[in-house]
Amino acid sequence: MTDPLVSVLLPTYDGARFLRAALRSALGQSHRDIEVLVGDDGSTDGTAQLLAAVAAEDPRVRVLRSDPAVGPREGSRRLLAQARGEHVTYLLPDDVLATDCVRDLVRGLQQHPDATMAFSHRVLVDEHGKPVPGHEFPQLRDRPGLVDGRELGDHVLVSCDNVIGESTAVLFRRADVAPDDLGLVDGRPVDVLDDVQLWLQLLARGPAFYSPRPLSRSRQHRGQDPHGPRDLGRAERDWSRLVDWGARHGFLAGEGQHRRAQATALLQAARRLDQLIGTAEHGAALEAAFLSTAALVELTRPAPASPSAGLPERAHGALAEERLAQELDVWTREYPVALAVPALEPAEVDATVQAFREILAAGVARLAVVAVPPADLERAVPLLETALAAGPDIDVELVPAEDPAMLFADPWLAVARRGDHWHEGRALATWAFDLGDEATPAPATPAPAAPEPPALTRLRLPECREVLAGVQEQIGDPSARWAALVEAEFERSGSRTGLVSRLDQTFINDFERHRAAVPAERPYFTGTLARGIQYLGDARDWPSALHAVDPGCNSILIDALLQELSRRPGNVVDVGTNIGVVAASMAAHLAPTWQVFGFEPSPETLRLAASTVALNDAANVTLFNAAASDSDGVLLFHATPGNSAIASARRHAFGLLNEWQQVTVPAVRLDTLHAAGELPDVSLVKIDVEGHEPSVLRGALEFIAAARPTVVYEYTPAAAADHGWTQEESIALLSGAGDFEFTALSESDGRVLPFPLPAGHHGQVNVFARPVPSKGDPRA
Repeated sequence: MTDPLVSVLLPTYDGARFLRAALRSALGQSHRDIEVLVGDDGSTDGTAQLLAAVAAEDPRVRVLRSDPAVGPREGSRRLLAQARGEHVTYLLPDDVLATDCVRDLVRGLQQHPDATMAFSHRVLVDEHGKPVPGHEFPQLRDRPGLVDGRELGDHVLVSCDNVIGESTAVLFRRADVAPDDLGLVDGRPVDVLDDVQLWLQLLARGPAFYSPRPLSRSRQHRGQDPHGPRDLGRAERDWSRLVDWGARHGFLAGEGQHRRAQATALLQAARRLDQLIGTAEHGAALEAAFLSTAALVELTRPAPASPSAGLPERAHGALAEERLAQELDVWTREYPVALAVPALEPAEVDATVQAFREILAAGVARLAVVAVPPADLERAVPLLETALAAGPDIDVELVPAEDPAMLFADPWLAVARRGDHWHEGRALATWAFDLGDEATPAPATPAPAAPEPPALTRLRLPECREVLAGVQEQIGDPSARWAALVEAEFERSGSRTGLVSRLDQTFINDFERHRAAVPAERPYFTGTLARGIQYLGDARDWPSALHAVDPGCNSILIDALLQELSRRPGNVVDVGTNIGVVAASMAAHLAPTWQVFGFEPSPETLRLAASTVALNDAANVTLFNAAASDSDGVLLFHATPGNSAIASARRHAFGLLNEWQQVTVPAVRLDTLHAAGELPDVSLVKIDVEGHEPSVLRGALEFIAAARPTVVYEYTPAAAADHGWTQEESIALLSGAGDFEFTALSESDGRVLPFPLPAGHHGQVNVFARPVPSKGDPRA
């Protein structure tokens, strides 16, 4: 083989300390046909004098001096433009080449003409030229040979790691690189990773030759000018752009590789942003994070045409602005249905239909649905027809619904005017639209005046008897249905006891069939619990049915409450009275002088509770038609026909037979009633409000601090999570009223558990918070 001329390009600025060693390593190569072209970018440290002396001794050294300085990018470009060699390698002024570096890399390219670059293993050394202890660059393979260019480029981009090395480690053919293309991506300069840009440019054209011999040494020393904060963020921005450029030039073609690479770039940018956030230099890292985010959104739902512009142009362009105007999880899946509940005004219906066109065209959802109250169905039809006729035809279903947010199971997409939250968080994502300045809503039909919310009232035994008298004619006898349910379960399980602990979907389906047969004129029935307590139930209501088929279903909690009252008698507050069986059981246990104060906001359920009080002649029970909460006034309560046990101040996803009705009810703080003298001598507070427990506690802390009762509250993991609180947060909240000892009572088997619950426990419990006696306090 002939020895072609090789140009060793050495850019330097004030690098005199190690420059002589770098030059010596270049001029001492075993490959003799070499020129060393040094670019001195206006050095002031004696570099010029050193170079003049070396050039005078060895004609292979040429010096290009820039004064004033032109910067590293332009300096590297000028060196490449002036290079005479067939092969080129850059040599950084701190680094040194092994004696056979040029020879081995040139031979690698000669033996493999299709290779576009040659590089080698390298070693990190200190200022004395000794290997840095504990540091080892990865060796890509153990034998010399070709490395597939696409695979190597993919590895660099997916890891966002320059495993090839700095400029000193690589040799390439001069004809393969145009000086004007050096350090540019999509016509814009690369700020820091210009070496990676060059390697990718070469690897896009063919394989690379790799030698596992350490043919160069990269020096690390205290006098170096490492990348400062300004360059650190810009390097992350380079990765975002290089990943995008690489994907458009044949790299990252494997399944998910492009997304994985941008995700890595985003992660690195976020870490750098965290590092730089306290400095003025964090903007480039923030831009890097934005660029990768925009790229990932684009990749989640690609545009029909392949992108031609660079990532910064696209990320700050119209398409990205449209994508980023929506919640980003809009783009991550195809939703079975997109649901809108527009105001019945022409402008909003038109905008809703246009949003549906965009959603369906982008493949975000398969079905478009508009929901309106049943009474507005006829008014909605012409508005929807007009909107559909104004543009490209699409299919839109119009459905009547009193509670649209509960129409579909997850996942579904809400379509709403920006800022409108009619879906109350039940949708998995929201597509928002604007009406636009040109839209002039038609004059709205005045809404009917809202009915006055009911006043806070108290139902004692006389009023409860009146309620019972009012429902007498609606009481039927569904005992045959209950017997059939029990018999069917007996046939499945072979047992007539412990029914509630075995309830499954089959039993629920049986109940649903019996529920459908309940005569509308006689839905109520009377029943008797295991302790002899009578109650009024609704045959269409799940808790009523449970008491009918298993009269002891509430006995674990009732027994524990009665035991608590035996230990410490006093008045009782029952928040979430439901149909009244717990309140009536406690009232029967207490001496006539002690009272139960019950709170039940649902008007229909309150009717059952009042009737239960009357059936038991419970003169020591007072019922409030109110929700106990953290503010006084009114509250939008969500009643649940079919399962009164899961009615709550907030709609939720857990429970059975969820049918929702909104009703405005009085709301009152227990603190307010206590301050007014209405809750005297309370020793026990029971709270069962399906996730609303923290609000009740917040409105009762002064009362609890003063009365020091035992507080019993329900904790269901699903309900608490749906309402956004944890067991630890409930402990901290209640501890604001004093010191308490916490245990939990399992509703399924009566086990007493520690609270917070052990890891992995998911069942429903009642938390018993018992006040810790303070010295001299007889109440606790």
